[in-house]
Amino acid sequence: MRIINLMCSIRIALMTGLILLINGFGFGYTQTNSSASLEQRYLAENDMHSATNSKNVLLVCIYEDNFIPLEGGNTSHYWRFKATVVYSYKGGWDVSEKGTFEVLSEGPAPKVAPNSNAGNLMYVFIDEHTPKCISLDNGDYFRYNSDREQALSRILP
Repeated sequence: MRIINLMCSIRIALMTGLILLINGFGFGYTQTNSSASLEQRYLAENDMHSATNSKNVLLVCIYEDNFIPLEGGNTSHYWRFKATVVYSYKGGWDVSEKGTFEVLSEGPAPKVAPNSNAGNLMYVFIDEHTPKCISLDNGDYFRYNSDREQALSRILP
């Protein structure tokens, strides 16, 4: 667990520095939508909708996660993860603040080891700011990628 926390701390420091560098020196993404790839335009449109309609837009680092089957086992499951805020684009969450999130998914729980996503970065679009577990719907969370980072940097100052 200490190694995972150390990995998250290192990622937090690196991502915070990179984001501050990009935002502070204006090295933002410069392609226009007409020359951007279809995927980049799709990401920008969806992120624009999610980012503008959410009270909190966060980049988090997962430090603990597991899949929890519901009664019956093969029909649906929860993916519950605990994460540390790496960067807050919008809202009242602070860097290094911890949150617990869960996603209800159809089908049996994947057969993976607990904490298989530890160290991964995720974007979370939420309205709540609470220490309680926050339920996420499809479209409320995305894995980190550079296209999404560039789109969010343009959307949110």
